[in-house]
Amino acid sequence: MSSILNYKLTEEDFLEFQIYFSIGSKNQRSQRTKTRIVTALIIGAIGYYFLTIDSTVMAYTYFAAGALLFAFYHRYSYWRYKRHFTKHIREHRKGMIGPEFSLEIADGQIISTSEAGDGNLKPSAIEKLVELENIYIITFMQSQSIIVPKRNVLSGFPKEVMEELTQTTSLPITDCRQIKWK
Repeated sequence: MSSILNYKLTEEDFLEFQIYFSIGSKNQRSQRTKTRIVTALIIGAIGYYFLTIDSTVMAYTYFAAGALLFAFYHRYSYWRYKRHFTKHIREHRKGMIGPEFSLEIADGQIISTSEAGDGNLKPSAIEKLVELENIYIITFMQSQSIIVPKRNVLSGFPKEVMEELTQTTSLPITDCRQIKWK
C-alpha cells in the first residue's frame, strides 16, 4: 500500500514542535524550576531585609511580589519561550514556511520531498510517532524529525499516513495532545 501526503508548514506548526520538545527537555525544565525558586527567594530576602529595618509596607510588598512570581512563573516562562521560539523560527526556518512538502510511504521506504531536496528513510529508523494538537511528529533515531500538519494539507490524509506508519513499524502513536507546560 502506498500513501502520499502533500502539505505546507506554517510558523504555528514549527512553534508547536519547538514547545513540545522544550516541555520534554529535562534540562530546560530544571532550569525553569531553579529560576522560579531562586528568583522568588531573592525577592523574599529583599522583603525580609525591609522587615528588619521596620519598613513593613515594603516588606509585605516584596513578599507578595515573591509569592505572585512563584505562583505565576510558569505562565511567564511559557510566554518568554514562545517569544524566543517564534523569533528563532522567523530567522532560521523562514525557507521552510510556505513551500510544499511531500511525504510518501511506499515499498518499505519513507520518501520526503521538498524544494530543498529529497530524502529516503527506512521505517525501521523511526524512534517515535507523536500526535499533538495540530501536528504529528515522526522522530528518527538520528535525532531528525518530520513535522506532519493536520491542517494545510493539500492532498492526502495525515491520519491515514500515520496509521500506515504504525502498521509498518509496529510503533504506537503517542498521544500528547493534552501535554501541559510546567
